[in-house]
Amino acid sequence: MNSHAQIPEQNGETPTRENQARPILKRTLAGEDDAKTQAIISELVYTRQGLKQRHIQMIALAGTIGTGLFLATGKSLARSGPLIMLLAYCIVDMLICCVVLSVAELSALAPLSGGIIRHAEWFVDPALAFAQGWNSVYANAILLPAEMVTCAVIIDFWSDVNHAV
Repeated sequence: MNSHAQIPEQNGETPTRENQARPILKRTLAGEDDAKTQAIISELVYTRQGLKQRHIQMIALAGTIGTGLFLATGKSLARSGPLIMLLAYCIVDMLICCVVLSVAELSALAPLSGGIIRHAEWFVDPALAFAQGWNSVYANAILLPAEMVTCAVIIDFWSDVNHAV
């Protein structure tokens, strides 16, 4: 049996086209009496679309063309050759595609605020969400120093060309 959820006011205002609130249909679930399920359903009442198509395309382009593409391919190409490197990239790309499609399916199923950390909490365990959160903090903390080292490696490549550099 399907029943439509009432669209409650959000922060004292009724959802309009301007604030882009989208109601989501509420279905009768088997474990609907569960407090966690009720909390998630109440959170799913509104989702906001904040990124435009061009934003998503630029994020995808920046994630595809990274610094590792320019630094790591030289040694790999010299050691293994173009065919082996292409096969290795294809294998890794298939694995990454599976992960990205899985995250997209989770986001389509339950558009929670908080991204993959909230999905780990809801679908697996809060301990996994805790670990994923700290992994994200660590990854973001070492991102800037890693990019600085990459810039130093690239600049070091040209240092013998001109003594002024």
